[in-house]
Amino acid sequence: MNRHDVACTYSLAIVATVAAMSLPAAATAGTQYSVVNLGSFGGVWGQASSIDDAGTIAGASDPKGDGLTHAAVWGRGHGPVDLGTLGGGNSAVAWPNHDNFPLIAGISETAEVEPLGEDWSCAIFFYPVATGHVCVGFVEFGGRMWPLPTLGGYDGYAAGTNDFGQVVGWAETTYRDATCEGAGVGFGQVLQFLPAVWNPPYRKAEALPTLPGDSDGDAVAVNDFGVAVGNSGECDQAVGRFTAQHVVMWDHGRVTNIPYAPTLGGAAWNTPTDISNSGEIVGFANLRGNTTGNYAPHAFAWTARTGMDDLGTISVADGVSSAGGVNDFGEVVGYSGSRAFVYQNGTMTDLNTLVDASGASLYLVVANDVNDRGEIAGQACVLASGQCTDTLVPFLAIPHRANGATRAPARSSGRSIVIPASLRARILRRYLGASAM
Repeated sequence: MNRHDVACTYSLAIVATVAAMSLPAAATAGTQYSVVNLGSFGGVWGQASSIDDAGTIAGASDPKGDGLTHAAVWGRGHGPVDLGTLGGGNSAVAWPNHDNFPLIAGISETAEVEPLGEDWSCAIFFYPVATGHVCVGFVEFGGRMWPLPTLGGYDGYAAGTNDFGQVVGWAETTYRDATCEGAGVGFGQVLQFLPAVWNPPYRKAEALPTLPGDSDGDAVAVNDFGVAVGNSGECDQAVGRFTAQHVVMWDHGRVTNIPYAPTLGGAAWNTPTDISNSGEIVGFANLRGNTTGNYAPHAFAWTARTGMDDLGTISVADGVSSAGGVNDFGEVVGYSGSRAFVYQNGTMTDLNTLVDASGASLYLVVANDVNDRGEIAGQACVLASGQCTDTLVPFLAIPHRANGATRAPARSSGRSIVIPASLRARILRRYLGASAM
């Protein structure tokens, strides 16, 4: 089955989605999850980054033996479908896409080699490595991948979508920015990049403003009311760090620093990852007292009523955490240490402790997105003899009411799963940035 066939099932699923919109959020007392290994292209790495209300899942996987990453889509009972590339070696869907129509947005290398030798933002989202080619955002619909224009420079990046077909991300200009890590050196980032929005029919990139005094930024998500969120800061390495000095929102193009405690106090990695239609923003940020660019964040959730809340970690030993997605019922998912979590009503819960016997062969390490049905998409390691192997696969977790026949497996009791350091680095690759690789 190809991508076009999967899209044909999409509209039928929307009918069921609309009927389900009145359902309460999933992670209530007594809820457990059935887990599905979504399958990959035969390699040892796969990730589900996005799930919409119709149940269409997008992400990436490495085809066996070729050392590259291809964008992938899974429909209900179908997939993975290889979306291909724009002529280069790698492609991926790396952020939540929240449109409920057959539109996928992501990133792809082209056939052109990077003229300035830049690493660009795409590089850390490809496994195992990027190929040094120009990378741009894409939209995929009707069975074809279409490149998105930049702001005059070589590279671009498409991240989030909404139900009106808007796509947000960031794109290079032609300006050589002195705040770039590679300015005047010939490696790393060289050109300025700005937050961008693409509207149908996607023939032009429109720059979104950064905060006064900031030279660069990015947009990562947009809700159905046209409110986008992202970062404003300096050029740096074009991956988080000091680009993410401020968490900002754009209301139909007007930029503001989010009010009422706009960060957790750190100087870097103040990064939103998603925004719901109710206006809740989630992401990750370094804590107060951290003035360096080291990656040491906690997951956060922001609302206009409460400001920025530190969601903490499942345990102190986890060290770091990050929120990946939020649905319209305030259900937040992400990772703490090296395990997936679901957060609701002030409580962060290890998702593995809620998994029924269907997930006995997997350990859920990162939850990237959650839809309004409470279904969660992410990445898991395959278990052997009760421990993680080197194989990472995309998963779907489907909520249901627990009963005696579907109780969680014995590992839910809290027994630790050992995550080798090399595997943990692979799991956190999309968060760590070039400075930590």
